[in-house]
Amino acid sequence: RLHQVFANLIDNALKYTPLDREPRIEISAADAGETWRVSVHDNGAGIPPEHRDKIFTMFQRLPKGRAMNPTGTGMGLAIISRIVEGNGGRCWISDSDEGGTTFCLTFPKPAPHDVDQLPRTSQPAGVA
Repeated sequence: RLHQVFANLIDNALKYTPLDREPRIEISAADAGETWRVSVHDNGAGIPPEHRDKIFTMFQRLPKGRAMNPTGTGMGLAIISRIVEGNGGRCWISDSDEGGTTFCLTFPKPAPHDVDQLPRTSQPAGVA
């Protein structure tokens, strides 16, 4: 499911970058105490502040988005929201002076006893 989150964000960044600019996508992560905070910034068309409260709702499309990608369904960001929130995190759009859009996601860190229960992968001989 995490793969789907990033695939949708990267796909949207590519679809909604005006044709006159080369797409740029930056992904970063930071330790935020009990969570990991991940930011995905693009240089696309951007999402105006007045639309940000609805953008994670199913079937919501902005007029500019419809013009740039007429075949879109308005489901991508709603799916992202459901995956992230279903795993105890949250997502929102951050203000950016650089243009484009910055999506922020948080993911709770596993408890230490949960990490100990994760399956260990075997390493090939000679690899430490």
